[in-house]
Amino acid sequence: MLKTSDICRKMAFSLVVLFCCGTAQRLCAQRDSIDQSGERFIQLLQTSEKNKGTVRIFQDRRIVDLVGSKQMSANIIKDGDKTLVSLNGWRIQIFSGNNQATAKEEAFSKEALVKAKLPDLNTYVIYNAPFWRVRVGDFFTYEEAYEVLLDLRRSFVFGREMSIVREKIQVEP
Repeated sequence: MLKTSDICRKMAFSLVVLFCCGTAQRLCAQRDSIDQSGERFIQLLQTSEKNKGTVRIFQDRRIVDLVGSKQMSANIIKDGDKTLVSLNGWRIQIFSGNNQATAKEEAFSKEALVKAKLPDLNTYVIYNAPFWRVRVGDFFTYEEAYEVLLDLRRSFVFGREMSIVREKIQVEP
């Protein structure tokens, strides 16, 4: 069951992603003579229209100031036709080895095992000399990563070497 703080955090994240991914520009482009400021965008969202719902936003003034700022757009990554948002998050490291004779093969082997068991979980094989590492998941909170870690430890013999690491994650908005 989700806690109220988790729900609020996810809602706030969704709002930031909405702003980051160009929704503000698309809405502003549909209207004539609307400036690109965040304040005007918030006003546009709260405007009542016939046969449409009403949006009320209660927030800190600093959020309005951040809408459309360059700081926010720096976290947007274009990958072909996909748009990703880069955030601080958590991943589970399931393998780390530096034995040059076996580490690469072992990394891809463990990645394949995890993919077979949990195909919805993103996997990442990383080589940073001299280490081969395998990390899985894109988690917003440590608690989310910990729940999956417990499941992975029960599922695999090599579960004792797994740990949660802080890392930049890329998620779809």
